[in-house]
Amino acid sequence: MIGIFDSGISGLQAAAEIERRCPHLPLVYANDTARAPLSTKSFATIADTTRRGLQFLADQGATLFVVASGSAACAVQQGLAGPTPQPLLTPLAATVERALAASPSGRIGLIGGPAVVAAGCHDRLLRQRMPSARLFAASCPLLEALVDSGWANKRETKMILRRYLHPLRENQVDTLILASGHHALLAHLIQPRIGRRVRLVDSSLALAEEVLARIADSATADTGLPADRHGRYFVSDRSATFAKMATRLLARPVEILPW
Repeated sequence: MIGIFDSGISGLQAAAEIERRCPHLPLVYANDTARAPLSTKSFATIADTTRRGLQFLADQGATLFVVASGSAACAVQQGLAGPTPQPLLTPLAATVERALAASPSGRIGLIGGPAVVAAGCHDRLLRQRMPSARLFAASCPLLEALVDSGWANKRETKMILRRYLHPLRENQVDTLILASGHHALLAHLIQPRIGRRVRLVDSSLALAEEVLARIADSATADTGLPADRHGRYFVSDRSATFAKMATRLLARPVEILPW
């Protein structure tokens, strides 16, 4: 059984892709909505939240663990979350691999929450794979709230995006990592403002592909559960906004359970 820990919507987007391509695969999803957005919290809080989320997934019977939140993934990569259950996947390595494959010049941009940018996890992985590559990161703390508030297509959101993306345009990036699921939902606004020739890399999709590749060569999917069973979706704090987002991304009614 796949267990996904999330604090935004990256995990929801990954779960939607997994459900679409493997509809009978057992899945349990846990989102600490009470502490969202996690990317604005201290790494002590991020690490504590990640530990609790992974333990909850283990208690639910998960056998493959996925940390979808970029902030939580950085806490895991830096060892701040302590010992973690295995096997465990994060979007970091898969996202960097996709960005390097897409970039002709190695000049790669990233937009993410404050914690993701401050941690520098993508930059370290990028330099390990290609020392000559350069990462230009922009912290975008307002975008998650704007999307959750239904302001994705407002003039103010477009203006804020233009301000966030301006330094990346100035640095002539040819590839842009969307480190948050909220940012991926703004791709239709980001593309014209960063430049039509700039390739966008969706970390949520990279994560889903990584999970599907892993289970293709394992027994993770062999659980004996009924073939028509949907995944189970838990949150630490009920939110009408989250419920609407889940229904939209999963393209079906979703029962939200208390964590």
